[in-house]
Amino acid sequence: MTDNINENRCSQCGASLTDDKKGVSIASLVLGILSIFMPLFGTVSAVVGLILGTVGLQDKKKKMAIVGIVLNSIAYIAYTILIAIMLIDKK
Repeated sequence: MTDNINENRCSQCGASLTDDKKGVSIASLVLGILSIFMPLFGTVSAVVGLILGTVGLQDKKKKMAIVGIVLNSIAYIAYTILIAIMLIDKK
């Protein structure tokens, strides 16, 4: 009698053999939230969050990936505008 739970696991270490991207969607959401509140690294984390969000769209947790993409997009656009305003004001 075999368990369906153990069929998708490595027989030696017990690691999952399925292509599970739950963590990618969650990471995109977390980076989206953090990028709004981190002005110094906001643009970098927003770009990484956008990439993770697009990868996470292939996951079962599409809603988290979509919210992450939206938050990261808002943060990226806001910080790009702020940087442009700061560069224009220096001239």
